[in-house]
Amino acid sequence: MPSSDLRDAVLFLAPGFIALRVYGIYGFQRPRTDWQWAIWSVIASIPLDLMSRWVVGLVQQRVVVTDIGEGSIRIVLAVGTGAVLAFIWSKLRFARRLRAQKIVGPLMDSMWDTVLEEATHFGRTIEVETTTGDVYTSRWFGAAREDTQAERWIGMRFPRLRRAGSTDVDELEEVVEVLLHGDQIRKITVLESPDEMAKRLAIGA
Repeated sequence: MPSSDLRDAVLFLAPGFIALRVYGIYGFQRPRTDWQWAIWSVIASIPLDLMSRWVVGLVQQRVVVTDIGEGSIRIVLAVGTGAVLAFIWSKLRFARRLRAQKIVGPLMDSMWDTVLEEATHFGRTIEVETTTGDVYTSRWFGAAREDTQAERWIGMRFPRLRRAGSTDVDELEEVVEVLLHGDQIRKITVLESPDEMAKRLAIGA
């Protein structure tokens, strides 16, 4: 393959792949095969190529655009496009309106991901009851995502603990984080965040 053809192929395909990777990291996360990445990269590269050619044409009216300059423009546009798509997805994903929820709902495969992702976003507290009856509570936590085929772990930072059969709550002052596997969990209860409670009470007043 001539070097010019290879250059054109890279300049055409790379932006689509980069945009999708940025969107996949910060937006809608779902595992895809190499074949799916290739197909979607080609599809995404078509509008990005047209946009890049238009921008390069504008810049060339003032300065000479080298191959490095054109490549840089294409990368910036790809990253920016991926970031904008991720931002739009975030707005749809956590929108309160029923219409937006109807669009997003069918795309979410895992109730585990949906509930814990929303709890993290809105600052909700979760109570995790283990199979032994102990209950851990925390507002600061992270959870492995099912849709990335990760095992179901929850990490709870600075948790409080109510042991089985007791009403006393232990602050666990020396504990930074507790990791709980899905097999250890009997029930997860999600509580309103302080902001959500304040808005609900204000509406009801």
